[in-house]
Amino acid sequence: MLQILMALILVSSASHYYTGILTSPTESDERLQDNEVFRMVKVRKENMKYKITGEVRLRKGEFFYVVEDGHDELIPATKKKVEPSFPNWSKFEMEVHIPNKKLPNNGTVILYFFEVNNENQRFHTLPIILERS
Repeated sequence: MLQILMALILVSSASHYYTGILTSPTESDERLQDNEVFRMVKVRKENMKYKITGEVRLRKGEFFYVVEDGHDELIPATKKKVEPSFPNWSKFEMEVHIPNKKLPNNGTVILYFFEVNNENQRFHTLPIILERS
């Protein structure tokens, strides 16, 4: 019984950070999940624009992002260049705007950060929920 209770507490307290879910995008400076390439990621929503800041540790000096609703890409895969910093972390900031007409009436809008390898496969992916309706 104690093990079940401890597991429930662990899952409920860690689920926000583990999934990369931002429960309320209007809250400023909400910290999201980290991985070995992206950390300290924060999202702030202002008038359908999402201001995103964080730190990256990249060998190539570039990462990609895509915004989708689970079915369609609202913003196609886009390259973001930064100074190569590996093994150190460097700060980044960006702004994403999604037109109202592209937003789903009932669904979730997810931003994915990732790197691409030589075979054009995604890795070190970090999902972040921007909108949930």
